[in-house]
Amino acid sequence: MNVAQAIAAAERILPGGAAPDGDVDPRWQAIIAVGAFIETEPEPVWRFVLRWGAYDDADLRAAVATCLLEHLLQHHAATYRPLADAAARADARFADTLRQCWPFEPPGGAAGDALSPNAGSSPSCEIVDAEPADAEAILAVQRRAYESEARRYHNWKIPPLVETLDSVREHLEQHVVLKAVVDGRLAGSVRGVVTDGVCEVCRFSVDPALQRRGIGAALLVEIERRFPDVEAFELFTGDRSAENLRLYERHGYRRFKAEPVSPGVSLVFLRKHAGAPQEPA
Repeated sequence: MNVAQAIAAAERILPGGAAPDGDVDPRWQAIIAVGAFIETEPEPVWRFVLRWGAYDDADLRAAVATCLLEHLLQHHAATYRPLADAAARADARFADTLRQCWPFEPPGGAAGDALSPNAGSSPSCEIVDAEPADAEAILAVQRRAYESEARRYHNWKIPPLVETLDSVREHLEQHVVLKAVVDGRLAGSVRGVVTDGVCEVCRFSVDPALQRRGIGAALLVEIERRFPDVEAFELFTGDRSAENLRLYERHGYRRFKAEPVSPGVSLVFLRKHAGAPQEPA
């Protein structure tokens, strides 16, 4: 499939309507398919974003924001940020779409500084074992990191947001918990829990202010390195979390099941056999 075919397939579905309760939303899946061409064919993707990013359907705009516009600005900021700003000034609905793209905000928002020439440079990052004294910082970063997921799924009771400090401390005592440290402060964390030869990679989080700089990939690589004797690694994410899915699949994880968890939302489970190759970054 090429970009024209992906867009044509999406146009046949859109604007459509929300999927029935418990079903995967075909609109989101079609938009994710268009997103596969963001890096190589940004111009037709931008035209698609410009059209549907201003449509009078909040859920559809959320899909355009999180699956397309956010990543278009990530990879082609110099070209498309000025165009997105202009579109936001001209249309309030497009401004709402732009506002949903972490860390971008409509014109006048301080988050625009995130697109400065030096913003994408990789910080000095150290991955080390977390300590009991890190529990509060881990929970604070985790909650900030999962706020975007809560907005995406319209659910503020997802486990990473409602986890207690005692639960974090218990994991620190019983399992491997790694932290990413950038400029002396905790920037992210991940946990590994082994059951019957399989390591579950869980509570994977990076401070939103430091995302898209390789910290998540570094955490993922290191947690796998800590478990050389397991048979496989498993993790899960929501079916609308396109960026998470791309990261995991680049690192060799493959989808093996999906489970509905609420109306219109499913969890996608991915597995990586120990020693499986990953795609180059």
